[in-house]
Amino acid sequence: MPADRDALKIKLSQLEEYVNAVKQLRSKPRTEFVERSDTEVLAERHIEKACQAALDIANHIIAETGLGAPTMYRDLGYILSKAGVITPDMAKKMEDIAKFRNRLVHEYAHLDPNIIYQIVHKNIDDLVDFAKQIYQYLKK
Repeated sequence: MPADRDALKIKLSQLEEYVNAVKQLRSKPRTEFVERSDTEVLAERHIEKACQAALDIANHIIAETGLGAPTMYRDLGYILSKAGVITPDMAKKMEDIAKFRNRLVHEYAHLDPNIIYQIVHKNIDDLVDFAKQIYQYLKK
């Protein structure tokens, strides 16, 4: 069964909203991240929501198209890659996104704020690339 394109477009829109919220924090100085300020906490929450949205999109495609029943978030990207939905490189990034999402949710007290700063300024673009690949998939 094909993936529900309307549902995916809604989820992609949510992902873009969360990514844009993270990008708006790029103007904040590094000190506002490393001193455990409200900026750092806000960044964590937006990153968590963006990661979860991407994982939900992946899970939705897998479930709707009958690609299998993943048992862990880290498997989602590889399943999509094997089906030609995303590239192998993006599959590896999705594994990293899943791992980081789990750290945000379960190990929040032990996160290095420098990593949050790096994600805001660099790694968040991985989710932009993921969304682009999903949009390409939807055009097929």
